[in-house]
Amino acid sequence: MASIIKTGEKTIITELAEAISAYNLAEVSDLLSDNGEFAIQNDKDDIVLTNKVNFLDWLRGCTNELLIDSKSRQRLEYTIIQCLHSVTGNPIIIFDNGKFPDFSNNQEQNEKSGLVIKLDDNKITGIELCFLVMKTENPFIYEKRCIRPG
Repeated sequence: MASIIKTGEKTIITELAEAISAYNLAEVSDLLSDNGEFAIQNDKDDIVLTNKVNFLDWLRGCTNELLIDSKSRQRLEYTIIQCLHSVTGNPIIIFDNGKFPDFSNNQEQNEKSGLVIKLDDNKITGIELCFLVMKTENPFIYEKRCIRPG
């Protein structure tokens, strides 16, 4: 995997990253497909696929936890990387150096959590969860471990 080269053009991935980093769930909702499948971690710490409404509820809970813990409303920092291991090359968004969202029950110490984004035209049709381990810093190369439902 390598870093995405940023251009002057704003992509739907950048819009999603900015909306999540600003805790703007209304904008996140506008970017997600109504028929999409989105991964979340449920109350039992299992990864499950769900619909848009449940994903937004889960994301709201993640951001509320973060805001309570940090007692500030600072924007989350994010990095967008491009997966080079698949034909589609789905982008991955990493927030706060892989600390958000927190999957502490499944995450190893050197891993960063990330959101794998699937899109079709102008809507995000799916989000998967993954962990990334940096293999080299120059160029940035990560090893991805997907977290699958069930």
